[in-house]
Amino acid sequence: YTHPERAYYDFYLNSAHFIFLAPDRTSGLGDGVVWCSKDELAWLSETLSNCSDEEEIFVFLHEAIEGTVSGSKPEQEWGSYQDGGALYDLLTGRENLILFTSHTHWTLNDSDTLYQDSGLSILNTAAVCSLWTSENYPAGEYLPGSQGYYVRVYDSYVEIYGRDFTSGRWIPSAMFVLPLRDK
Repeated sequence: YTHPERAYYDFYLNSAHFIFLAPDRTSGLGDGVVWCSKDELAWLSETLSNCSDEEEIFVFLHEAIEGTVSGSKPEQEWGSYQDGGALYDLLTGRENLILFTSHTHWTLNDSDTLYQDSGLSILNTAAVCSLWTSENYPAGEYLPGSQGYYVRVYDSYVEIYGRDFTSGRWIPSAMFVLPLRDK
C-alpha cells in the first residue's frame, strides 16, 4: 500500500477508507512544530473530495494537532505537534471521519483522549511503550505500560475500546461509540 515517491497514502478495506498522513515540513526552529506540505494537503483535499458520503474514513497522523487531544496543548510543553491550520480545516465538517493521532504517549486514561469539533473526532492513541501522564501530576510522569484501541465498525456507528495491553484490561474512560451518518 505504500508509495515510494511519498510517505502519505490511502487504501480501501471493505467499505472503509484508510488515509495515512506524514508531515513533511518543519519550522526549522527546533520547536517541534511540523505540518503537511502544500502537495500533501492538495493530495488530501482531492482524496477527500472523491470520498462518498457513505464511506467511513479513518485518518492516521503521527503527531497530534495542536490544542486537541492530551499532550497537544501548548501549555503541556510536550514538544512536537502538528500545526493544524489548513489540515484541520480539511478534516472538519466531514461526517464519518475519525482521526487517530499519536506521538505524545499520553495515557488513554487522561480526560482529553477524545476531541470532537464540527463533526471531526480525534483520538489520542497513547503508545505501546513509555506512557506519559500529567493528569494528576503537575510536572508529568512516565509510566510503564502499553495502551491502544480495538475498533469495531458497524453500519451506523463505530465502537472504540481502550485497552491496557500490559494488564490485559479494558480502559472504561477510553471507550466510545461514535455515530456514523446513516447509509
